[in-house]
Amino acid sequence: MNIKVVLIDDEPMAHEVILHHLKRHKDFQVIAQCYNAVEALQVLANNTVDLVFLDVSMPALSGIDMLKLVHPHPSVIIVSAHPEYAIDGFELDVVDYLLKPVNEERFDHAISKFMLAKNIESHQRQSLTLKVGRRLEKVDISNIIFLESYGNYVKVWTNSDMILANSTLKSLLKELSSSVFTQINKSVAINMEKVKGIEGRNVTLCDGQIKKTSKMFVENAKSLMNN
Repeated sequence: MNIKVVLIDDEPMAHEVILHHLKRHKDFQVIAQCYNAVEALQVLANNTVDLVFLDVSMPALSGIDMLKLVHPHPSVIIVSAHPEYAIDGFELDVVDYLLKPVNEERFDHAISKFMLAKNIESHQRQSLTLKVGRRLEKVDISNIIFLESYGNYVKVWTNSDMILANSTLKSLLKELSSSVFTQINKSVAINMEKVKGIEGRNVTLCDGQIKKTSKMFVENAKSLMNN
């Protein structure tokens, strides 16, 4: 399992504390560290993220206000020195609300809550419902090899055929676990369990097709090496 994490806090020391605690949790990969909400919005728009550690009090745009702009938002653990915003956080369905300074026991409890919710979600989601023309078609997620943008559609390549779905790549990725699917370039997201081999920037999939990673998604591509 490879859980993609983003840290959002205007205080460098706060980043160091979270990084220190995360060292004991090997499945977690920090793909970005943001020091303001504007920077964070760009990262969240261009990457598939599992978990965000988010500060509330930041310049220009608060963590709470930023969260209201992201639909749907990834799982969030708020890390703040201000307990008075806890109710606002939980109304936005955050996983947990940690008060600074964060100790090891409380941090691990928040991680456990996140993992429990993630495991429940992964057990529930076995298939993906696609709009194909005027009909709906259900596809087993385990059969999907990769997704490929195609104008206003997405080509869903499976073990047996290709389905042209009325959707966007971004919309479909929001419905799929980022511990299994990762975007490797602007147009392609692959099922990491279907990777046959990697040579340089070329990724060979189980059906023999070869897809190239791009510089923009280099952090996602690195996760293939660890999978």
